[in-house]
Order: sequence, then C-alpha cells, then structure tokens
Amino acid sequence: MQITNQPIDLTDIAAVEAKRREIAHIIETYPRDSHEFMTATAANNELLDSNVPIRIFYLIGHHLDHPITEHEIAQLIVAGAKGEDLSEVLPLTPEVKTAIKFQIARRQAKMTQAEVAAKVGHISQAQIAKAERAQTSLSINRWAELFKVVGTSAVIKLY
Repeated sequence: MQITNQPIDLTDIAAVEAKRREIAHIIETYPRDSHEFMTATAANNELLDSNVPIRIFYLIGHHLDHPITEHEIAQLIVAGAKGEDLSEVLPLTPEVKTAIKFQIARRQAKMTQAEVAAKVGHISQAQIAKAERAQTSLSINRWAELFKVVGTSAVIKLY
C-alpha cells in the first residue's frame, strides 16, 4: 500500500485526520525496514513538523492533562498551516501559553536564548530555556522584558 500523493487541504481538520489515519495504517502494517514504513514515517514527520515546531508539539503534549489525541494533533496541524497562534488551540495554562508565545517570538526574531540573556543582562540562558519549557515561573514584568528584547509583545488569555 502506498500513501496517496493527492494534496490535502491543511485547513480541513477532517482531511488532516484522514491523512494521519492513512499514514498510521501503513506504519502499523509494514515492517520497520520496509520502504512503505520509511515513506509513511517521512510523510508523517513532514505533515507534523512543517506545521508545528517539534519543541512546541512536545511542550503542548507534556502539559496537557491527558495524552494528546489524534483530533488534537490535527487541530494543531491545521492551526499551524493557517498561521494561527498554537498556544490558543488546546487548553493550556497561562504559563505554558506564555512559554510557547515567547519561544515562537524569539525564533521569529532569529535570536538564541544566549543572545536574549545577554541583552536582558540579569537572566541566564539556562533560565530562559527553563522558561521556554514552562519549568520555571517568571513574573509578568520579566516576561514583558523578554518579549521587548525580541521586539514584540504578547496577549495572554487567562481563561
């Protein structure tokens, strides 16, 4: 069985879910060393990675109160394809939403964590890394300072 090469509408959750089911079926059916398995794995990675940065995907998955579902993965892929705010797709805490927004903003500014730390002056690269993984709490003022350094601001919905 080959993966259909027809383009899918990345703005349609049902189409994305169907494509992921097709890919999953091949991955589950064929041996790991087969051409079909490798092609399906590459297609799966392309579908996800081209629309949702992998670190953001794992951060979201880690902070949900349940294992991420196929429907939620499709929601993230569609939101990413549409250029929507990935932090607002699934129910996450304000801390995780802020971490995601900052990580995306820093990357869009083409700045490393070390460069941000050097510009701020009183926060280390390690602290920024922990903040981007929502593993430490920062004050609203500290987040505002970090967003300013990367040249943007953020709106965090608290509900």
